[in-house]
Amino acid sequence: MNRWYNKQVSTIKENRPQGFWSNKLAAITEKRNRQIRDGINKAARIVINQSASLLWSELRYQLSAICY
Repeated sequence: MNRWYNKQVSTIKENRPQGFWSNKLAAITEKRNRQIRDGINKAARIVINQSASLLWSELRYQLSAICY
């Protein structure tokens, strides 16, 4: 993700003054930020699902021990 972004930014900023910014740079920055946020959210969802699954299994085991 960042490799693509850095390559795009360097191509656009080539032969431009320092601090140059454009709508194109804003668009690709926003795209990169959305992709990174999506990846983080997907990883967090996996962790939450795994934790909930383990917690539920442990709770079921404890309840079965109490009931029987």
